[in-house]
Amino acid sequence: MGSQEFVRTLHQPVDFMVCMDLVGHRLGSAALPDDVGGTLFALGAERSHGTLERMGAWKRAEDGLVVRPTDAGIIPPLSDYEPFWRRGIPFLFLSAGRPRYYHTPDDTPDKLDLAKCAATARWLSRFVRDVRDREPVSFHEHGRAHLATLEELAELLELLAEFSPDAELALLRVRVLRDACDARGHLPGERHPDLGRLVAMIEGRLG
Repeated sequence: MGSQEFVRTLHQPVDFMVCMDLVGHRLGSAALPDDVGGTLFALGAERSHGTLERMGAWKRAEDGLVVRPTDAGIIPPLSDYEPFWRRGIPFLFLSAGRPRYYHTPDDTPDKLDLAKCAATARWLSRFVRDVRDREPVSFHEHGRAHLATLEELAELLELLAEFSPDAELALLRVRVLRDACDARGHLPGERHPDLGRLVAMIEGRLG
């Protein structure tokens, strides 16, 4: 059953949806720092009231994992969270990105980072308990996390700068976009594609 059909058949309202897709692998090669390899992107925290503000405390809540909030609107919807988003149901999409071997015969069990998988499971337990213990979490239609995304990208690129000159160039782009954010941390609409292209480029280089 697809997500859309699942939503239609629920007997009780859904308070929060968490989607995990491609969370079991290390980001980048084993030669990169653990703060890169342990990255788990969390898209959609900005789409529910109060969730993005809580992410800072959870960023390194588990050893071996760095959870980085990223605006869900900067990439096309990639997984089963989309119908929930459309119906105004708070969601979080967790992913470590699409590696080059994704959907190829080379996508084998040895690519899994089991310690990272375990840390992700522990982190998710924390997150679910927090959502359960909070007041009902409401959808934030106009929530954005442009500045938070840029801050996380800057941190990653600073770690990567000694491994690739391209990281320095990308870091310059991040700084330009950061300067373009308004007082709320939002990018103007015409700059949204720039942020999406930057994320795609980094994913492509690290995949």
